[in-house]
Amino acid sequence: MAIFMGLLENGVHFYKLFVPNVPLYMLPFLILIEIISYIIRVFSLAIRLAANITSGHVLLFTISGFAVKLFKLN
Repeated sequence: MAIFMGLLENGVHFYKLFVPNVPLYMLPFLILIEIISYIIRVFSLAIRLAANITSGHVLLFTISGFAVKLFKLN
């Protein structure tokens, strides 16, 4: 989705994101690395978001379990 929005907003100039300022002989290799890192970033952020949501739910479940046990003792 971000790629399409970037293309709509900037047109062909969006692809300059993948072209670093390096010598010409290194350019094909670095363009490939930039594209792969741009794609992998989406999956990395999705995994981090899922882990944070899961840890939040586990924390709430643990604290509520302790609270229930504490109230049962009194």
